[in-house]
Amino acid sequence: MTKKMTYASSGVDIHLEERAIKALASEITYKRTGLGAPLTDIGHYAGLIEFGEYALALATDGVGSKVLIANEMKRWNTVGIDCMAMNVNDLLAIGAEPLSFVDYLAIAKPDEEQMAQIGEGLQRGAELSRLTIVGGETATLPEIINGFEHDMPLITDVSDTISFMNHGRIILEGPPEDVRQDPRVLDAYLGGG
Repeated sequence: MTKKMTYASSGVDIHLEERAIKALASEITYKRTGLGAPLTDIGHYAGLIEFGEYALALATDGVGSKVLIANEMKRWNTVGIDCMAMNVNDLLAIGAEPLSFVDYLAIAKPDEEQMAQIGEGLQRGAELSRLTIVGGETATLPEIINGFEHDMPLITDVSDTISFMNHGRIILEGPPEDVRQDPRVLDAYLGGG
């Protein structure tokens, strides 16, 4: 009989993580009013803010432990596309179409081959999701991001995606119909009709 794999058996306590996130979010009480006012509370796949006649949707996600597999295989072209997919998914989950993307890459030391492969994945992700990569940040943090071997530095990749919605309606044309959500569902989600 095979042993059941769980987050806990891998050393991740999702209940502790949930409590820690609630502790963090409970301290974040400032809410802008007017343009930029939040339309959702912290805790959804993406956040929505007031942006005139539109709602601006923002999401952040990362590759996570899949980087360990990329490092083991010495194949990093999947890292960029995976990171984009996680961010795009979070926006699609609330009915928004992603428009732009910025990445954050933390590395132990610069490596041209790794960066080229990550860039290859980011490019492919941009093509598939039809969104523009407008910039990003690369941080060399050898004291924080420690690789398992000197020739295999650990990479983390966290990024942000930005999207507009017309208060319950996706404003860009082109995504497949099965991706769009019923505007009545979005209106209810946003507190509208």
